[in-house]
Amino acid sequence: MLDMYSRHPVAHNVVLEGQDPVSVCSFFDRTGYRYEYEPLTNTTWIKGGVRSRIFFSELETGPALNKTPLVLWRRHFAFLKSSHQLWPFCLNGRSKESFENPTGALLHYKFLFDFNHKIKEELLRKQHTQEYTSYAANLDAGLKSTYFDPKISAEFVDWKSLLQIMDIQCSKSL
Repeated sequence: MLDMYSRHPVAHNVVLEGQDPVSVCSFFDRTGYRYEYEPLTNTTWIKGGVRSRIFFSELETGPALNKTPLVLWRRHFAFLKSSHQLWPFCLNGRSKESFENPTGALLHYKFLFDFNHKIKEELLRKQHTQEYTSYAANLDAGLKSTYFDPKISAEFVDWKSLLQIMDIQCSKSL
């Protein structure tokens, strides 16, 4: 997942029905990601980006950004850690040799005007407590300031520019 944000404070990031969210939040962190391959489960864990920069000073404690976005599902398959890790483990990814080269990105729009409401909701549900406790602890600063940093932020233009900026590996047929 690639967390998207704007030049403005989160409270100003309103996406209207039918509006392309890229027109509101077109920036992402071009650096600051860590990839860790777990051979037992064939999972590449990805952490970092704007979430770590703003909310998680220790990269290891931040939320996982890796997802398995599409699976031809079978009855015996299972989600182990939401869509971050699946069983059987062959669904989780690729070989260790290629784990630092992502093959795609899901543009993720977490930092919108309702972020404050979502934090409170998740804290009540007590499902992602560690992650949302960190958001809540930094909420005032996070809502009032902008996440944009000219040294780190890159603007999403189109998928081709994203391939270059993030060094995403592309099928030869594209």
